[in-house]
Amino acid sequence: MSGTFASRVPWLREHDHLDEGSLGLALFALAVGGLAAPLLGRRAVRRLSGPRGTACLLIGFACSLSLPALATGMFLLCAGCAVYGAAGALSDVAINAQGVAAEKRLGGSVMSGFHGAWSVGALAGSGGGAIAAAGDLDARVHFAVTAVIVIPLAMATISGFLERSAEGNSGRRISLPSRPILLIGLVGFCAMFAEGGVAGWCAVFQTTVAGADAGSAAVTYSAFAIAMAVGRLAGDRAVRILGRVGTVRAGGVLGTAGCLLVVTGGSALVCGIGFCLVGLGVAVVVPLAFAAAGRAGPTPADGAAGLVTVTYAAGLAAPAAIGQIADHASLPTAFLLVTVLVAAIALGAGLLEPARRR
Repeated sequence: MSGTFASRVPWLREHDHLDEGSLGLALFALAVGGLAAPLLGRRAVRRLSGPRGTACLLIGFACSLSLPALATGMFLLCAGCAVYGAAGALSDVAINAQGVAAEKRLGGSVMSGFHGAWSVGALAGSGGGAIAAAGDLDARVHFAVTAVIVIPLAMATISGFLERSAEGNSGRRISLPSRPILLIGLVGFCAMFAEGGVAGWCAVFQTTVAGADAGSAAVTYSAFAIAMAVGRLAGDRAVRILGRVGTVRAGGVLGTAGCLLVVTGGSALVCGIGFCLVGLGVAVVVPLAFAAAGRAGPTPADGAAGLVTVTYAAGLAAPAAIGQIADHASLPTAFLLVTVLVAAIALGAGLLEPARRR
């Protein structure tokens, strides 16, 4: 669904006659909804992290997809985007809590593969969106059809979900992430910042800095997204060989090498290879951070909710921060910030050690 929505943002802009500032405000509302929901709804999502609750959150996410497209006026558009962002964040929490529970049940790493499946789904959604856009299909129809497909799938998965943990239930309705989860979140923040920064700016970098044409720039983003999916699908195997910390550290080193190619490469080909290396390197970090946070929290849902808050903040900050630095200096200078943060992943990998309850 995320890929479906992202692919039709140009339709929203054209349909609602939005300028850059108005579109940015709507997308900001989406991010704020995603940031606030896990904080405000911690108690609710804890109760909804079981089989039926997780399915209900997925159904709610599917239904909310149409809200931005149905909105009339800026206020309703922002409200629809905020609800969509909140629904997506809450379903993220529930699904990641299920992933942590599955790891405990199976006794091994599976979270990276789960996130790899998400990446494949996002690619499929964006591909379907490209086809729909090429055929001039109204996004309201497109989103409704997507929901009709997703809702039965969500209902069919109920039997495969695990019951929620009964440990650590707290009566607090609003709760900030604990210190262990914030430390894990720092690593996740760095990875999510890099992911969001590359996703938002790699095509612009290729056209304005490396001299690529628009078609090649679009291929660069697709290659980056595919590299992310491949890295996540291979991540659990890497964990079995290198361990969680070793895998994250190796990813940080690989991603740093990719960033250095981007800022020093010059040619579009070298920069494209660099972006792919960044994708491969950071791909496993967020899934393994979710697994670590789920182990560190009183329940998997609490840990996942805390990390969603931190990672959504990174997604909110990255495009704007890179844009501001590029505006005052240059895009290569802005990507030095990404380089530093990806290097910090390698240095901070030890924070993802299986945490003792503190």
